[in-house]
Amino acid sequence: MWVINNMKLVMPAYCTGFKCTANKCSDNCCIGWEIDIDGETADFYSRVKGDFGAKLKENIAHGECSSFILKGERCPFLNEKNLCDIIINLGEEHLCQICADHPRYYEWFGDIKEGGIGLCCEEAAKLILTAGNPVYFTETDIPEEVNGSFDKELFELLYKARDRIFFFLYDEFESIKTIVSRILFFAEKLQYNIDNYIDELPAENDAMEEKTGDMLSVLRSLSEMEPIDEKWTDYLADAVSTYKKTDINEDGLYLYQRNLLFYYIYRYFLKGVFDGEILSKVKFACVSTAVISYFAVKENADFQGIINICKLFSKQTEYSQENIDMLCEMFYEKEFFESGKIIGLF
Repeated sequence: MWVINNMKLVMPAYCTGFKCTANKCSDNCCIGWEIDIDGETADFYSRVKGDFGAKLKENIAHGECSSFILKGERCPFLNEKNLCDIIINLGEEHLCQICADHPRYYEWFGDIKEGGIGLCCEEAAKLILTAGNPVYFTETDIPEEVNGSFDKELFELLYKARDRIFFFLYDEFESIKTIVSRILFFAEKLQYNIDNYIDELPAENDAMEEKTGDMLSVLRSLSEMEPIDEKWTDYLADAVSTYKKTDINEDGLYLYQRNLLFYYIYRYFLKGVFDGEILSKVKFACVSTAVISYFAVKENADFQGIINICKLFSKQTEYSQENIDMLCEMFYEKEFFESGKIIGLF
């Protein structure tokens, strides 16, 4: 572990437009989630006096990590108007870290801290789905932060590789199927290079051969994951029982599909510096985009409907490391997750 000076925070420019809508949100991130409290904030809460201090003490459990004691599925400080009593009584600056950050996420790579906003939040999803092409980034100088170790040479390779993938995504003259083909072809070659200690980008930018996709098997495989939201279980079961082959290569979805691919590649691709796994992360991006697109067409969803699909799918996959790991294993084990067959989903 070491401390880096002159750190930069890099985020997609659309993140600057994010603002929580609080009780106007059709969903609520204070309902249905276990909420851990970081040590510094837990210590502050323990020193709050008066009636509100007493309420804090009564509604916080202490163990390996402090956490709020939910009332049913609700945070005990979410009041009847769906507003946060901690913000009302103590100020937004005294939220615990997880509440202050959500739906933001961060990853640290030496002197670069990358951040973004997550697809599980409807306001964030609106910004992600409607982002321009290309997506621009903001850079902000921030105080140094403690950073973990990683392979710097691999990071430089992956950073260049991600830029190449972004270049594919910026080509508005290519169909989404062709873009997915090029991304997967590139990822297959890059994974080969990494596995064989070849420290260079693949020279080829060709598309991969398409094979017949099997969306029904993909949907069935998703049902093997741990359900995070009960709505997802019913939603997925209905999709499997009423399955009908559907063309998701629709003009009306093109912008959303491209922006979803950007979101997943941006958020997960560079994490490969920690485990050397690239192809599974690219497959995750492509399969997630295909599944969201399938539900959008199946439901004949309007924009708000697509946002709701994104939220539900994101909660089920992105907010359970166990589910992400299970999916990544299936990408190598299941025949219907071969790259050519993933292309065939589009």
